[in-house]
Amino acid sequence: MTEHERDRLTKLEVTSTQMAQDIHQIRLTVEHLREAFHMGRGAAFAVVKLGGVLLGAIALVAWVMEHLPAWLK
Repeated sequence: MTEHERDRLTKLEVTSTQMAQDIHQIRLTVEHLREAFHMGRGAAFAVVKLGGVLLGAIALVAWVMEHLPAWLK
C-alpha cells in the first residue's frame, strides 16, 4: 500500500466516522420531532373533545331558551 493510498484510506475512515455521528444526531432529532408531533396530536384531540362538550352545552342552553316561553304559559 502506498503512502497516497494510506492517506486516502485514513480520510475515508474519518469521513465514515463523522457520517455515522451525523446519522446518529439526525435519528435523535427525528425522534424528538416525532415525540413533539404526538404531543401536539394529543392536544388537538383534547381541544376537539372540549369543543364538542362546549358545543353541546351551548346547544342545550339554546334549546331551553327556545322552549322556556312555551313551558311558562
